[in-house]
Amino acid sequence: NSANKGKVISEPIDGVSGVYVLRVDDQATTPQTVNIEEQRKQLRDSKKQNSRFTSQPVIILRKQAKIKDNRSNFY
Repeated sequence: NSANKGKVISEPIDGVSGVYVLRVDDQATTPQTVNIEEQRKQLRDSKKQNSRFTSQPVIILRKQAKIKDNRSNFY
């Protein structure tokens, strides 16, 4: 709403690291030509790629480790 420009919009909002008060400084519209499914696909692909990088060292360490499971001796 352009009538709210420069005005405080809400009551203070309690947050995790502080109290927030909102104020409208500028108003603009964005075109709605964004393809949601394409963004979801990009996010899935980036998560897959990141998980490969973070899990690869763990997999290598598991293959090289010589671990004996002796839990049955104690329980």
